[in-house]
Amino acid sequence: RVPWEVFEREVIQVAEANPDDPEKLATAFLKLAFPDLVNPKKSQLFSTDPQTKLGKRICKFDRLRLYEQIEEAAARDPEERLRRGRLCGEKLLLPMMHAASTPPQKKNTVLLTWYLLFSDVAMFVIKDVRAKATELLGEHQGQLTELRDALLILPTLTQTATSYPETTGGTREMYNGNVLHQWHAHSDLDWLAPRNVVKAFE
Repeated sequence: RVPWEVFEREVIQVAEANPDDPEKLATAFLKLAFPDLVNPKKSQLFSTDPQTKLGKRICKFDRLRLYEQIEEAAARDPEERLRRGRLCGEKLLLPMMHAASTPPQKKNTVLLTWYLLFSDVAMFVIKDVRAKATELLGEHQGQLTELRDALLILPTLTQTATSYPETTGGTREMYNGNVLHQWHAHSDLDWLAPRNVVKAFE
């Protein structure tokens, strides 16, 4: 297992030296914790275990075992456990949450955020995590509102008005026992023409 002192030296120092480069930090963390995984995936970071608190347990690939190292510290000094948890929450989790949810997303920041959450780091900085989540949701809401306001209303699906048979006393053509409503209502649709138009309108 990677000693805690090595983790602090190699990862926390990277975080402090590169506050504007979360991807570099995430890459350094994953390389230290999972040296045997060239291209780690979520499914490899933890093993599924419904009987555990968060439904996951530390897997064989994890050489850091962050959750374990934080909790073990309590046996020697409860304050050390809190220090380690807050350190990971403030230096790693909060900046990773922002990076992982802000386009363009980087794969490693998403993976590290996921790893930290399942390592129960959030409990040490829960108020900050909630505030950060609210902030990020507000940003996304603003972006989505701008996109919605920029939408253009489609005035019509056809170039000219269409006369409907039921309004002129006529009847609609039947196909396989079904009325082709969409065909009569909208006529040809260019985007649908290359496909089986009749089957789509059925």
